[in-house]
Amino acid sequence: MMVVIKNLLAGFLAILMFATPVLGAVDVGYIIEDPGAMPNSWTYGFKRFGEKVNLAFTFNQEKKAELQYEHALKRLGEANYMKTIGESEKAMSLMNEYQNQYAKMEATMTKLKNKGTDISSLENQIQEQTQVREQASKEAQGQQTQTEETCSTGCGQGQQGE
Repeated sequence: MMVVIKNLLAGFLAILMFATPVLGAVDVGYIIEDPGAMPNSWTYGFKRFGEKVNLAFTFNQEKKAELQYEHALKRLGEANYMKTIGESEKAMSLMNEYQNQYAKMEATMTKLKNKGTDISSLENQIQEQTQVREQASKEAQGQQTQTEETCSTGCGQGQQGE
């Protein structure tokens, strides 16, 4: 009976999530997965509801930690998006949610380690993704600095002294 309810609910949520418009991945200077609907979208509440239900019906603790990590990354992407459109207060709120979700993921992983579960593959996956994002972020910051240096010598200014 529980399996049938879980499958029906999962099917309903899948239809709901795929039937709603989704924004593309946000270019925030580093690689994140597509965060989906943004906080300023009317579909955002549905997305968050779907995440909570999915997490509630995930009984495998390793999979739960993976979901918590994915949700944390989505909050990070949303925070950066809100910052780029000038919604600093909402961005700060989302950054707090990112930190809380990341802490939950770490707590889940600690519980798994304490039980003797081998989570090295999940740890490696997170570490690799973090390194890729950090490298891409450094490259983006370097490009931004280079652009600022180039522009400081006359970018957007008319030719003077002619």
